[in-house]
Amino acid sequence: MKQQALELSAERDRFSALFQNSNDAVFLHGLEPGGGAGKFIEVNAIACARLGYSREELLKLTPSDIDAPGMLERHREALAEIKRSGHSVFEIAHRAKTGRKIPVEISSRLFSYDGLPQILSIARDITERKAAEKERERLRTAIEQGGEAIVITDTDAVIQYVNPSFERITGYSHLETVGKKTSFLKSGVQDEAFYRALWGRISSGKTWEGRMVNKRKDGTHYTEESTISPVRDPQGNIINYVAVKRDITEQLKLETRLRQSQRMETVGLLAGGVAHDFNNILSAIMCNAGFLARDLAPDDPKQKDVKEILAASERAASLTRQLLAFSRRQIMATRVTDINGLMGGMVRMLGRVIGELVMLAVKLSPAPCTANVDPGQIEQVIMNLALNARDALAGGGVITLETELVNPAEEFFAAHPDLPKGPLVSIKVGDTGCGMSEEVKTHLFEPFFTTKEQGKGTGLGLSTVFGIVKQSRGEITVESEPGKGSVFTVYLPFEEKSSQDKDKESGKKPSEEPLRKGHESVLLVEDEESLRRLGERILRSSGYEVLVAADAQAALKLMEERGRPVDLLMSDVVMPGMSGRELGLELARRKLIGRALYMSGYTDDAIVKHGVLEPGIAFIYKPFTVDAVLLKLREVLSGPADMAKA
Repeated sequence: MKQQALELSAERDRFSALFQNSNDAVFLHGLEPGGGAGKFIEVNAIACARLGYSREELLKLTPSDIDAPGMLERHREALAEIKRSGHSVFEIAHRAKTGRKIPVEISSRLFSYDGLPQILSIARDITERKAAEKERERLRTAIEQGGEAIVITDTDAVIQYVNPSFERITGYSHLETVGKKTSFLKSGVQDEAFYRALWGRISSGKTWEGRMVNKRKDGTHYTEESTISPVRDPQGNIINYVAVKRDITEQLKLETRLRQSQRMETVGLLAGGVAHDFNNILSAIMCNAGFLARDLAPDDPKQKDVKEILAASERAASLTRQLLAFSRRQIMATRVTDINGLMGGMVRMLGRVIGELVMLAVKLSPAPCTANVDPGQIEQVIMNLALNARDALAGGGVITLETELVNPAEEFFAAHPDLPKGPLVSIKVGDTGCGMSEEVKTHLFEPFFTTKEQGKGTGLGLSTVFGIVKQSRGEITVESEPGKGSVFTVYLPFEEKSSQDKDKESGKKPSEEPLRKGHESVLLVEDEESLRRLGERILRSSGYEVLVAADAQAALKLMEERGRPVDLLMSDVVMPGMSGRELGLELARRKLIGRALYMSGYTDDAIVKHGVLEPGIAFIYKPFTVDAVLLKLREVLSGPADMAKA
């Protein structure tokens, strides 16, 4: 008996030592008669230190007293498992005396002591493990929800993981991808030397960064920007590769459009400047040819030569108008225009122009399609697009003209930031012709770019369209593939007609009968000497009293010396120093002019806003003929004064 007592005492000492020296919190408690957990019978020092209670305080508590809020159900499930199987391992959260929540993993075992059931529980603090799990979950969520595609492969390029962004970009699901080699994404754009260099770099432990073109599930290509890095084990051996990929296809398209826009803007500035100077020269040629025609007898053989000069000058003037349209320097007389009516009115003329081999299909929107545009300019847009479509139909086909009132989604306006948000009028011109490649589409709206044979096109038709549409606050898009035809779509901001617009349309039109002779006084201001002499000759020969000045300062001095007003100021807009408009405003302030007629070869902020003529401004566009000048002059002097303001 004594020996048994000694052995039992030694066993108890060993248990006590293990109990107290454990690195984890240890709890011993019994069971209540009703089956619930009883008060603690014993706890170790770690349990006291972790929870902030003294041993005496803990021995007055039950396990549920130290559970964190919300753990009651979990505690009941664990206790039921212990009573059923004799043991259980579960996670729960304890609450320290301070209220701090402590996540723990508890291993519990049921045993009998002196015939009474008791439970021994070892509680391991898993705060750090939970924090690591939370961090891993955060990283997993970031990877799963990130916008970049992430691909993890083994050292043989076999895919082990792809995130949802990869699935979205490529169209391949996780199941379709994992287990395959990355080579199944190859587009054929990069050669084998490219891939050898890539693998040579990453297999040597370095990171590779660059761009490549891959192929989606639907067969389309996309450009991605990739960073591929090796992943090492603790011994430094490469065990995986991780690639972070970003689809930059749309970004590259935007960059291309921006570069194209900048290039076109540069060419446009040059073209606009050349056209302005050229218009002055053409005005002199056309007006002098007009005088020559007047001086010759009607049956004089030289009349034919004069007509050739005038015809050639008109062709040159048409060319400069196209240059100015492209450079967005045309002066536009805008009004709220019914695009359905405008297109409907062009159908017969378009039918004659496109020829008998081509069928013209017209579909006009039942909704009102009105926009604040220059009707003549939009007619030119439709005509140029129709002619372009005709040229794509060498052996015949169908050209479709269509109008529609559309309400695009936000994404459309994000891609076309120059368009004001709201309903848009769309004008579509489609054909069933040969279509075009991506390379051709890239240069399509550039001036002088043409795919036609030499001598069969100026390369200004579509660039003119582009300039007019842009100056009209619109956008133009093109959809085309080789062999699948083309569709050009013009978008213009929708604007309802006001009652004032309707009154203007129903108002009386001015007489087309030219009233050339006059007697009024005119102050002519022109810095170009040849045009100044020419203008004086035109006016004097038609009975007008003429005062001539080379610039604004000379004009002001001349009028001060005269001391009384003239009936009309006729001035070039763009001059050195003070502009023609500034001169007009100053003379009006001094009450030295009654009306003003401005001349120019391109837009200038002095008389226009965003390329649109200010209301009440009388204007004649260079180049002009003698008859055009006299008709405009008579119209201004005989019309309302508020339509020829300074």
